[in-house]
Amino acid sequence: ARALMAFALRRPDAEGFDVHFLEPDADIYSKDADVACTALNRSVEQVVAMAPEQYQWTYKRFKRQPDGAPSPYKAAGVP
Repeated sequence: ARALMAFALRRPDAEGFDVHFLEPDADIYSKDADVACTALNRSVEQVVAMAPEQYQWTYKRFKRQPDGAPSPYKAAGVP
């Protein structure tokens, strides 16, 4: 199966959403899991960069960080 990045952006007039579809980073199909996961993360970053104010930052997927690593949430101003 082919991967597809799909997301909905709130319309500026607050009257619904626009649905977008993007091809993910081509490395997502790599047999090397590290390469494929890195490509998936790049693809998500690409989507978030289109409208970071609409990203669900409170999900806190990256709450656990390696010792000494800065919290990406604090850097973004998320409590």
